[in-house]
Amino acid sequence: MKRYLLHDANVTRTNHIMWTMGEDFRYQYANSWFRQMDKFIHYVNLDGRVNALYSTPSIYTDAKYATSESWPLKTDDFFPYADRANAYWTGYFTSRSSFKGYVRVLSGYYLAARQLEFLKGRSGTASATEKLADALAIAQHHDAVSGTERQHVAADYMMRLHIGYQECPLLNISYCPASETILSKGKSLVVVVYNPLGWNREEVIRIPVTVDKVTVRDSNGREVEAQLLPVTNASLSMRNDHVKFSLGKHPEGAIGYWLAFSVSVPPLGFSTYLVSALEAVYHFETANLGARSTICSTFTVQGNTNSHVEIGPGNLKLQFSADEGKLIQYTNCRNLVSTVAEQSYSYYSGFSGTVEDPQASGAYIFRPNGTFSIKPEGQASMTVIRGPLLDEVHQQVASWIHQITRVYKGKEHAEMEFTIGPIPVDDGIGKEIITQITTNLKTNGTFYTDSNGRDFIKRLRDYRADWNLEVSQPIAGNYYPINLGIFVLDGNLELSVLVDRAVGGSSIRDGQIELMLHRRLLHDDSRGVGEALNETVCILQDCKGLTMNLSYGNFYYYWEGTVMLSLEYSRWFHDNLNDPVILVDSRNLTHDIKNFSRLLLISSTFVADLQIKGKYLFRIDRVGDGARWRRSAGQEIYSPLILAFSEQDTEDWMNNKVRDFSGIDSSYSLPDNVAIITLQASGECLAKIELENGKTLLRLAHLYEVPTLLFCLIIYFDLACIFFHHVLFIQE
Repeated sequence: MKRYLLHDANVTRTNHIMWTMGEDFRYQYANSWFRQMDKFIHYVNLDGRVNALYSTPSIYTDAKYATSESWPLKTDDFFPYADRANAYWTGYFTSRSSFKGYVRVLSGYYLAARQLEFLKGRSGTASATEKLADALAIAQHHDAVSGTERQHVAADYMMRLHIGYQECPLLNISYCPASETILSKGKSLVVVVYNPLGWNREEVIRIPVTVDKVTVRDSNGREVEAQLLPVTNASLSMRNDHVKFSLGKHPEGAIGYWLAFSVSVPPLGFSTYLVSALEAVYHFETANLGARSTICSTFTVQGNTNSHVEIGPGNLKLQFSADEGKLIQYTNCRNLVSTVAEQSYSYYSGFSGTVEDPQASGAYIFRPNGTFSIKPEGQASMTVIRGPLLDEVHQQVASWIHQITRVYKGKEHAEMEFTIGPIPVDDGIGKEIITQITTNLKTNGTFYTDSNGRDFIKRLRDYRADWNLEVSQPIAGNYYPINLGIFVLDGNLELSVLVDRAVGGSSIRDGQIELMLHRRLLHDDSRGVGEALNETVCILQDCKGLTMNLSYGNFYYYWEGTVMLSLEYSRWFHDNLNDPVILVDSRNLTHDIKNFSRLLLISSTFVADLQIKGKYLFRIDRVGDGARWRRSAGQEIYSPLILAFSEQDTEDWMNNKVRDFSGIDSSYSLPDNVAIITLQASGECLAKIELENGKTLLRLAHLYEVPTLLFCLIIYFDLACIFFHHVLFIQE
């Protein structure tokens, strides 16, 4: 031990050395561990050359600072890690992607809940928000959101998160009784849309409906342009299976459409929309493209046609090859960007280890053993859906991969939504699924990934700034964590991709961005988990790999052979005519379930099924123009619009309810480069940071750093316009 200490002393500035004491497994038996450490310190100090002592990071840094030594400045990080050859810790960037997405969704939900508590006032000393805060904090453990825990531990994390989560849990599988039941009975549906950001948002939202005669009106009674999109057979099949599993019965009626309509929501506020049934139906080809909902035109394109299909009702146009069934061209009519852009799927086979080299790919380690393209089985086909608000292209990439490419009229980015799974492993080989966007940009081995969702760090393929890299894993050794996004650029264009959860990614080839979306592996990687990363689903004795329908919502929890199916539905926001709050009528979400807060224990023949909806966005800009989109769209991903539903008499709602509200002065909004990170009223949960009653915690962030751009300059704004409350003083 003394030899190691003296070696560290020879490569460390000053005579103060940090020697980390053990690791997580050692503290399972803390008493015996500390007794051994006491002995170790005692005998080391007998030598006289070393003075070992228990310390803390602050004591260590204070001692270093007191020496007046000069220190080099390091502005990058230490990714990616490897503890030996062929053992890069880059697999956990994607491991348990479903759980990573759940944490991301609930983080945005939590921030919005805190804002609403500030705007309305807390009801009592404790709330479900406190439980969600505790669960999110626990989920930040280094073996939690990282995906490096065992299956039953992951289930426990998700169960804790759900206790504080009170949103419609089956919307991700096209099941929303509020919108379906009310409209089918000729009643009106009230949809309240809350915006947690500090600026106005114009977006398109979607809800499932059973009828094809629908109109949407805003809070002033004006008709809003809306669009009906057909629900795919794959979605209907998934819906029927999982509703029966969740509620013990089949859905009462079959839905036929997603209702999409435009919303405009003020900063830190909400807008109200009324959805009602109509007597007439409007088809896209002949409709007045004004207010009433239109049924999209839908057609299927088979391969071997040598034709191209173009989608995009606005400035952005995407062109697909009908013969190959894939994206081939990206064009933005506003900024005149037009370039080749292809998107594809592949998988890496996971290395299983050998007698000579036992290192396998697992929850921590990414070790690929070959790359294989994923292409449609048989003749390629696409289903194209066109409408006034958005266009879609549906593709069955493989029997276990379905993708929807979506382009909105008012947006200049493409949205890729996908369903992956169950990943086939009947050949005995684990697989790690990737998607690639390929352009002809000349990027010279350079790409940029975010650091904790904030700053972007320059990456160079096969290079480390602090040492000479010996390349043993050209793929795994170039993977980095992506929390917000990744981009590449050359002298003319830049390609940006934003993600809705933490994933691993890279640019293995010039002009290309690669994301790892899902992993299913059959061997443990010997880093402490003790089981393979093989998430499976068992329903009525039929077991298969975990399906990821990347959407918000439905979660089941596996605990030692028994599924705990959450049926907790309750009010999202309190109904008060005088306060700026929102009502959700949970009666329409629960049907005949008598106890909203219970957890049903289902037979042990069931195992966990996790389905979440997610997506990634991509966009191509002129060099220098992409930063603004990455920052603003990134905030919208972190803080999505929150929907609430209620069944109400139309006239009663319009005359007696608060229909629109903004927590910011109506003539004001925060600048585009300023984001609200926290807006939280005083309460029991803030005792740890000593926030007294009557005080409010407000955290703001400047979204840009480079001073050469106009929106990177120092910004001044008026806090009095943010708070309707009287501000007595501000303490930094």
